[in-house]
Amino acid sequence: MHKGLRTALCATLAFAVIAGIAGCTLTPSQPANTNGTTQATTAATYSQNYKSVKEDNNGSLPEKGQVGTMKYEILGKDTYGNLMEKTKERGYYVDQLEQLDSPYFIVIYSGKKNTGGYDVKIVDLGLNDGELIITVEETSPAPDSAVTQAIDYPYCVLELDQMPKDFKIVNTNGDEFLFRNGAED
Repeated sequence: MHKGLRTALCATLAFAVIAGIAGCTLTPSQPANTNGTTQATTAATYSQNYKSVKEDNNGSLPEKGQVGTMKYEILGKDTYGNLMEKTKERGYYVDQLEQLDSPYFIVIYSGKKNTGGYDVKIVDLGLNDGELIITVEETSPAPDSAVTQAIDYPYCVLELDQMPKDFKIVNTNGDEFLFRNGAED
């Protein structure tokens, strides 16, 4: 092996080992491709006061639980219903039933897609200095995969027993979702 190439490979390997020992995390500009890096991306984005629900649940996000004083449940699409054309653009809106003490529903959607194979799902919930941070993962089909040739509107729903004073929705890359009135988009 060429001496210069060997030196470069050794230096790269040494850097990777040192970075792993030092606990380096992803920055918001680096894409997070797996659930394992979601926590690192979220923690890198926010202050040291960020507290994930995953921390108390062996690194996983339960379908039901509590974040701060709020009780939550991640609802399946079959539970909430089909939104179809209400969510043409990427964003979110808040819904509530017209009943006393009704829960709040935060509907998060990735917009109109021309084929199947796309998805958006909640992968982390946490508090950062009192602000609820909802982290979602958006996925798309592999370029050579077989997909349904139908228009789709991927979305996910978070049910909360009380509305947080402050909250934000971000994807695993740190991109923030905008508030939209889903019924009017």
